[in-house]
Amino acid sequence: MKYLIIEIQKMSDGSIAVPPVSTADNLNAARSTFYSLCAVAAVSTVPLHSVVLLNEAGQTLGLESFDHTESENNG
Repeated sequence: MKYLIIEIQKMSDGSIAVPPVSTADNLNAARSTFYSLCAVAAVSTVPLHSVVLLNEAGQTLGLESFDHTESENNG
């Protein structure tokens, strides 16, 4: 089975960036990439930074979203 790891960045101007999608041939490798990207997203300056892990059928196996907006940080 193949796995996709997608990073989604919502910028302060409302635009969306999706860096190149990562792929893996097994679940453990996919999880490794997923958690590595989550570690970066957790401390990024991108206002809303998310990472999604999907299998080849599109089933979501992991989703983390990090909100770095001022209201979130001051709340």
